[in-house]
Amino acid sequence: MYICLCKDVTDRQLRESIRRGACSFGQVRRHCNLGGKCGKCMGEARLIVQKELMNQGQTSTSACGNR
Repeated sequence: MYICLCKDVTDRQLRESIRRGACSFGQVRRHCNLGGKCGKCMGEARLIVQKELMNQGQTSTSACGNR
């Protein structure tokens, strides 16, 4: 489903970004070019990213290291 209509970003793209190594909301946001216009997507996107990080056994700070 589309999360960011302004930038055409889907929930699938957010999850894929994490699977490819993003380990924080900030990294996912930069990778997917998320929230650069109106910002209405940020709350929902943050929830999706947090849930996916938990599913992957990561937290937004402990698994990141210096990536």
